[in-house]
Amino acid sequence: MKNLLTVLVLCVACNTSWALTEDLNKIKLYSDDAVKNCATDEEKIMAIVNFVHNKIKANANPNITPSMKMTIVERLDLGAGWCNHQVEVCMYLAFAQGIRTRMLYLTNYEGTTSPHTIGEAWIGGRWIILDPQNNINLRNSEGKLISLRDIQKDKFILKKAPLLKDREDAFFDMFLNPVMIVLELE
Repeated sequence: MKNLLTVLVLCVACNTSWALTEDLNKIKLYSDDAVKNCATDEEKIMAIVNFVHNKIKANANPNITPSMKMTIVERLDLGAGWCNHQVEVCMYLAFAQGIRTRMLYLTNYEGTTSPHTIGEAWIGGRWIILDPQNNINLRNSEGKLISLRDIQKDKFILKKAPLLKDREDAFFDMFLNPVMIVLELE
């Protein structure tokens, strides 16, 4: 039974909890497939983000709603989920590779959650941004993956990213706001 993990999910923002039993063997198979050509943790986390971006879609199944409780394997098998689900899948795939991650709800200036969830991975001694919904590979001028702290120091770093340069200012403002850490895997 050591390859099954029962996860108690506690959502502070919504005051609910539930337990899901994850099949770590199947998660490891998906994870190994996603990173099969990767050597470093940075390559692995970028491959995982790309894998999840291509695999999990909000409109994949009209019978699946954002509030449905599903295991990571069910999400991967069905290919359905929203930004928070995509981050959670990334987290478990990274966990299977020994990479520490956490999920963040971006918040607005009033402290309520924004409509977007991102993740972070501990790579190279710092937290770097994961955004599987948008499949963003954010790097600074030196080619290093960026953190929320980097964005808070220079919000124009986002506007320089090729995939983001045409976005509205409200999109960038989400990344400038404080965050609420909801789930961390190490």
